Amino acid sequence: MLLGGSAGGHLAALVATRPNHWQDVADELAKTVPARPDALILLYPVINTSAQSSSINRYLGADASDELRRDIAPAAHVDAETPPTLIFHAADDPAVSVEDSLTFARACWKAKLPMELHVFSSGGHGKDFAYDKDIGPRWRQIVADWIQKLP
Repeated sequence: MLLGGSAGGHLAALVATRPNHWQDVADELAKTVPARPDALILLYPVINTSAQSSSINRYLGADASDELRRDIAPAAHVDAETPPTLIFHAADDPAVSVEDSLTFARACWKAKLPMELHVFSSGGHGKDFAYDKDIGPRWRQIVADWIQKLP
């Protein structure tokens, strides 16, 4: 199982959808242990890699090529092997648009994959979301319940 939030959510989604893309051929462990997680939990993930994504532009620069942007776009690489996914986002997130989570969810739904999306009306981003007195306990209980249902 792999969990990631914000930029870490982007990385987690990328590992889940392109597990061998950046594999080091000299890595002995990678030859015996699959990189793709068996389940994925994303918290307010950065998914949009377009030129309009301020999050991605901070990392790549605004002049990054379209080819690179496609290469690191997790939703573009969702396939039948993408693991069951649970996504959380707050609609009032000031840092990452809820559209990012919707983009990944739509790709999973289109591929008919097990995917669950929870969008809270408030909760912000990062620490605000995780420790909000109402949302914090709710999303953690949803995670616990979801894990119990995994095969």
